[in-house]
Amino acid sequence: MEDQTFTQEQLAQAIEDAKKKWVEKELKPLRDELEKFKPKEKSDVEKELEKKQAELWHKQIVLTLKESKLEDFAPFLEAKDEDELNVKITKLNDVLKSRMVDNAYVPDNHKSVDKYSQFEKNNDVVGMIGAKLEKLFN
Repeated sequence: MEDQTFTQEQLAQAIEDAKKKWVEKELKPLRDELEKFKPKEKSDVEKELEKKQAELWHKQIVLTLKESKLEDFAPFLEAKDEDELNVKITKLNDVLKSRMVDNAYVPDNHKSVDKYSQFEKNNDVVGMIGAKLEKLFN
């Protein structure tokens, strides 16, 4: 077996040829296959159309919220379709109603009315005495 010696240029040329062969045989088919799955670039018209659709949907959300008297919540409410929007509006209304009930005025100095006070209001002396005696024996 003879030892062959190669010059640097011959070695570089052999590597370059092997690389070109590999690119043509292996890499190019893979690249072509992957190109099929690459999303297509959107044209300016398609981008503009999507922008208009988003604006229209936002206006629809605001209008629906105005109908429900909840337009103040428009910046906080996101929905993908009308059904989801209606569900969120219903939930928001339920939460707001429960908050209104929880935050309603509850008097704290309201005295409980006992039997004696009721009889006193009606100027019923016999009833007042009966209420006092009832307290003593119970």
